[in-house]
Amino acid sequence: MDSIALEIFSNKSFDCGSLLKFGFEKRRGYYFYSADILGGQFQAEIKILRGKEFCAKVFDKEFGDVYELHLVPAARGKLVESVRREYCALLSLIAKNCCKNEPFKTAQAKKTADFIRKEFSVELEFLWEKFPDCAIARRPDNRKWFAVFLTCSKSKLGLDGDEKLEVLDIRFSKTDNSKLDEKKCFSAYHMNKNHWLTIIFDAGLRQSQINALVKKSYALALKRR
Repeated sequence: MDSIALEIFSNKSFDCGSLLKFGFEKRRGYYFYSADILGGQFQAEIKILRGKEFCAKVFDKEFGDVYELHLVPAARGKLVESVRREYCALLSLIAKNCCKNEPFKTAQAKKTADFIRKEFSVELEFLWEKFPDCAIARRPDNRKWFAVFLTCSKSKLGLDGDEKLEVLDIRFSKTDNSKLDEKKCFSAYHMNKNHWLTIIFDAGLRQSQINALVKKSYALALKRR
C-alpha cells in the first residue's frame, strides 16, 4: 500500500484535461506519466484510472526492479530519504496541477454543499488545514455560521462502533424539538447542544428534509439571542 500517494491524493479527483497539460499520455483505459528521480537513478511511473484510481511506483533503473524502501517509514539513509523527498515532491506537484478537491464522500454531503451554493450563493469555507474534509457555511450579511460539515465516529453520537461518519451540524430551535426523529437527528456534536443539532448524511433523511433544515438554520442565524 502506497501510504504517501494515498495521503497526497486523499479527497481528490483527477482532471483529465489538466493531466494532459501536465504531460500525461492518454493510453487505453488510463493516463500515464513517468519522471526521473535522483538524476535518472530511479524512475517514477504514475497511472491514473477513471478519475480517482491511481497507481504509483518507483523503479531502480540499474536493477530494473520496483523500489519500495521509500514507502517504509522506518527506513533511513541518504539514498532512501532522497528518493522519498523527490517522490513526495513529484506527487504533490501533480496534485496541485491536476486535481480537484473532493472533501466529501457521501452523496448527501455533496448535494447539500451544492444546495447551499445555489440557494444562498454561499461558498463553503475550509478553515482547518488538519481537517480538510470539514467546512463551514455562514451568512454573508452577519458572518454567522449556519452549517458545519464534519466527520466524527459513531460513538461520539452515542451509537455503537467507531466507524467514521460524515455529519452536518445546523442551528435548531428548541420549540421544534418535538418534530425531531431521534433516530436520524442527534444532540449536536462539537457545537452548543442547546442551539444546534447533528444529522448523519445518507442515514435515512430525504434530501428535501435536509434542505429544509438548512434553510431553517440559515434563518435562525439572522436572529440575535
